[in-house]
Amino acid sequence: MTLKTRIFRSLFHSARRSADVPGQSNSTVGRSAPSAENWSKSLVTADELARYLGDDIDLFDVNSVNEPKSERLRQLKAVGEGWTNSRADVRVGEWKCSHATAALIHLASHASNAIRPSPSQSHPLPPDSSDFRRIAQIGPSTFGTVKATSLYQTSIRLGPGDEEETVIVVTVRANAGLMDWVVNGNFELAQVEEGIIVRSTLPFPLPYAEDTATFGSPIGSSRPTQLEAHGGFLHAARESLGDVVKALADAITSSRATRVLFAGHSAGGSVVNLLFAHFVTCAQRYAFLGPSLGTAQPISLDCVTFGAPPILSRNITTDLKSCLAARSVHESTFLALIIEGDPVPRLDLPFAMFLGDALREVRPAFTTVGRQPQEQSPNIPPLTAHTMGNLVMFREMKPEGDRRDIRMYAIREEVLATAAFVNLCVHYMFVHMEVVGLASCLRLHTGTVGGPSGPSRQALIRPN
Repeated sequence: MTLKTRIFRSLFHSARRSADVPGQSNSTVGRSAPSAENWSKSLVTADELARYLGDDIDLFDVNSVNEPKSERLRQLKAVGEGWTNSRADVRVGEWKCSHATAALIHLASHASNAIRPSPSQSHPLPPDSSDFRRIAQIGPSTFGTVKATSLYQTSIRLGPGDEEETVIVVTVRANAGLMDWVVNGNFELAQVEEGIIVRSTLPFPLPYAEDTATFGSPIGSSRPTQLEAHGGFLHAARESLGDVVKALADAITSSRATRVLFAGHSAGGSVVNLLFAHFVTCAQRYAFLGPSLGTAQPISLDCVTFGAPPILSRNITTDLKSCLAARSVHESTFLALIIEGDPVPRLDLPFAMFLGDALREVRPAFTTVGRQPQEQSPNIPPLTAHTMGNLVMFREMKPEGDRRDIRMYAIREEVLATAAFVNLCVHYMFVHMEVVGLASCLRLHTGTVGGPSGPSRQALIRPN
């Protein structure tokens, strides 16, 4: 049993004892059940992964980097490069986007970095913005239910010659310690209640099992399937929702904002996806999302995530986009941005075991430099959960001289089902900031900003 697992056990018993203390407020008592459930199910996950991965379980902690860990990650990356399916099977042209979408991607990247405990150095303002400041902060729960959430306000031009408009950004932090891993570790799917996503507002409120084995769904089922979500992320979204609603209402009312952007990296992106889905399907409940003061249009809702893990038992991206289209004349941005090779956007428990199998192939001084991939990876498990948003993948092309060439491609979820992505090196937020700043289709007329770059970081994703 690893030290982390022993800590999990100790804190779990402390959390259970605290939940039974008389005289607690209703809000604290209300949070004890999901907290205890997160702890108990995260312990099962931790024990299972610890037995399977040993010390390599620490590779999933993307907030800490040291040389032994970096070397292990490079070895894992090298194993993947030995497989012919370590790169996505892309058969479409490059993805293109509007100036407005590019500006929102830069803003989402900036906010997702700003909420981190130790943000990467970057420009103080996103491109085309005149200010950027935190206006509200919701702290994480003590015993592992709610993730830290911040609201930012900025004034931004979403097109050349456009007037500035006020945007509120809702951002959920990915990981900053053990409590966040308690949330992340509860992989078990739980039913999504109507209070979170109102399925009756979706074009297909009673989804049927998909007639395909690709996603591990039953074939030929004629019964409606429940909409389920990653238990830890669902608890986090549900328990923080009341505070987010209050903070967002205050922010929109005081700022006369015309747009709300939901943004997050990694696990924070998955939680923010659920919050976004709630406000899309429940918009009629909130007067502050109606036509803003002085305009005839409702508040625009957008969502951009970076490397977010899968979360739902069914892909409802198209349904949510239909809701957005019916609500506003303005096209909303709803994107799941991933970097080629990053395993986290399809990371469920079976795929974590697949990574463990890949690590067993690592040998001292293992390298793929100078040799061609020989065979496909063995036994890629089927997808058991779905991401949210239109998938767009960053791909770094082979460099010409010192110039880095980052291109973007829209991909289908089926591509993730067959790609052997094992390069955890590219999951870090600073790498996402780099590729956002370097991608040719995201270059704005005012220039771009990216994360700090250097030879060692560039080497993480540059092909051999």
